[in-house]
Amino acid sequence: LFEWLDSIHGPIPRKLTLLQQAAKQDGADFCFAMLARQVRLLLLTKSGAPMKEHPFVLQKLRQQARSFSEQQLIDMHEQLTLIDFHQKTGQLKLSLEQELEKLMIL
Repeated sequence: LFEWLDSIHGPIPRKLTLLQQAAKQDGADFCFAMLARQVRLLLLTKSGAPMKEHPFVLQKLRQQARSFSEQQLIDMHEQLTLIDFHQKTGQLKLSLEQELEKLMIL
């Protein structure tokens, strides 16, 4: 799971492989929640907001945040919000894992 979260800015085949492994091991719902958390943390990092995280985590977040523009992170957050809304209202056209895969490709 954490290897996948660390790779969300990497090559598409690797992201998809790691996502599939994480979803199989931890479940798509948990992967979704952790991706949403990661994107929120990256947005906070990008904005320079003070965060109470372990220094190792902050270093990894800063490094990963450099791979994204603020707009890319906002767009990803909006997509996650839509997926969440559609899932909770029964309007999800694909499985949650497929929605995450689609997000990793964009």
